[in-house]
Amino acid sequence: MDKIAKLALSEISNNFIDREQSMDDEAEILSIIERRVTDLLDHNPDLLMSYLYRLDVEEYKIKLVLKGEAKATIPQLLAHLIWNRQKQRALTKLSFASDRHSFWDDID
Repeated sequence: MDKIAKLALSEISNNFIDREQSMDDEAEILSIIERRVTDLLDHNPDLLMSYLYRLDVEEYKIKLVLKGEAKATIPQLLAHLIWNRQKQRALTKLSFASDRHSFWDDID
């Protein structure tokens, strides 16, 4: 698993899924996220929407998924949105961390 995926997994584990077991590949991570989404859809959809908001998943993408016009299931699609957004956030975090470090290194 690359650095971006590890950071994304760390972030999502703190906020959305319980990370008791080792997760090594994205298919496994997506499956765990999908199970959590399914559970929340069935038992507490308001909490799911709150999580999606806090995880910074774009609202228009959520609305497209909830229309149900795609061939994949809603939990599968939401799991992909969540995972992809977390990877984007991790990439941004890593790029700003390296930019900040190089900025201070350049100051004499």
